Amino acid sequence: MSRQGGDNHFISARERDLNPLLAEGRADFELDAERGQLLEAFLENAWLVGTRSGHAKLLNHAIRQREEHSGIDEAAPVEAVDMDSIQVEFKAMMEASAETLNLSVARTVALWDLLSRAWTAGVQTYESEVMASLIERKGDIAGEAQRWLADESS
Repeated sequence: MSRQGGDNHFISARERDLNPLLAEGRADFELDAERGQLLEAFLENAWLVGTRSGHAKLLNHAIRQREEHSGIDEAAPVEAVDMDSIQVEFKAMMEASAETLNLSVARTVALWDLLSRAWTAGVQTYESEVMASLIERKGDIAGEAQRWLADESS
C-alpha cells in the first residue's frame, strides 16, 4: 500500500465514520452554522483520540506478545502507552464540548454519546486499517485474486 493510498483510506474512513454522526448531531441539537462547525471539530477530535487509543491498544498487545514469546524477562525497549493520558484527554474534550456548545443536560448526554461513538469508530478504524495493511504486506492479494478467478472460471 502506498503512503498516499493509506492516507486516502484513513481520510475516507474518517468521513465514513463521522458524516452520519455529524448529520445526526446537527439535526438533534438544532445547531447554527458556527456551533455545527464546533460539533464537527469535537467529533473529529474524539475520532482522532480513538485512533490513538487503537494504536496504543495494538502497541501494548504487540509488546506483551513479544515479551511472552521471547522468554526473556527484560523490559521492552518501547514503553507501553499510558492509556490514562488518553482517557484524561478524552474526558477534558467531553467537558469542553459541553461548555462550548452550551446544551441542555439531556442534549449534553446525547452529545457525549455521539463523541463516544466517534471515539469507538476511531479505535475500530485504526485497528482495521492496520490489519488491512499487514494483510496486504504479508500476502499476495493480486495473486490470490487471480487464483480465485481462475478457479471460478474452471
